[in-house]
Amino acid sequence: AMGKLKAAGELDYTISGGFVGEINGKAGAADYSSFWALYTSDAEYSNAEWGTFDYDGITLASASLGANDLKVKAGEYYVWVFTEFSY
Repeated sequence: AMGKLKAAGELDYTISGGFVGEINGKAGAADYSSFWALYTSDAEYSNAEWGTFDYDGITLASASLGANDLKVKAGEYYVWVFTEFSY
């Protein structure tokens, strides 16, 4: 899905070391103190123990698969969240 959005000019992203490193010009830090995290409403492929994010009145859980392996399902939400924390 992300590849189709990129081809249509609706999303820009880069992959670095197997991870999404940058989305629309905003990049995570080299020390991983900030990064892009994927959250979804798809209960089959998410894990709330790894974190949650509230979006549009719905609590999404951290995706349990990488974006490359996660299949987009109709009616589900998929949200990239820029996350920052300190060690």
